[in-house]
Amino acid sequence: CYLDGFSTNISAVDSDDFHFAAGDFTIEFWMKTELMALQVIFGQRQDSINNNSWFVVLFADGTIKLEISTSGGAITHTVSMGSYTINTWMHIAFSRVGSNIYGFINGILSTTFNIGTASLYNSTHNFRIGNISHRYKGYIDTLRVTKGLGRYTNNFIPTNNEDHYNLSAIFFHHRQPPQKLPYLK
Repeated sequence: CYLDGFSTNISAVDSDDFHFAAGDFTIEFWMKTELMALQVIFGQRQDSINNNSWFVVLFADGTIKLEISTSGGAITHTVSMGSYTINTWMHIAFSRVGSNIYGFINGILSTTFNIGTASLYNSTHNFRIGNISHRYKGYIDTLRVTKGLGRYTNNFIPTNNEDHYNLSAIFFHHRQPPQKLPYLK
């Protein structure tokens, strides 16, 4: 799926699938950005500081971050890792197992962040891809959000996604077999 940084976006209504609380989860996706700039790729974030939960952000210094709010307001935890490269396909994954969040770039462990017993805020905002301030410009594919299972704690080989333009490859899992997101609008 190509997001042009201006008008293209995907939105899904709020669901319990996005509320991780203090449980395990995995967020993983392929990306190919065109800019070395501040870009919010996806998550449950409003443009103002209220009703925020979690979202994935690229920064102009090249870092990739998972930003988390436990209160719905300001960011309370930031999982920062590695660096991204423009115009290059990269697999990104964040995996919470117990009190740790692990960050991976192309299957290589880049960071381990101890979040303790913190519970992520239960936002009622829509889950948005590309439609957040500092919009993402580039490709995103095979986005998979899994609630209740931290898939990775060590290096792994990402699935080889040969079809990097398949918008239908957006999945949300809730400790059950994969299901395509039924409420994309």
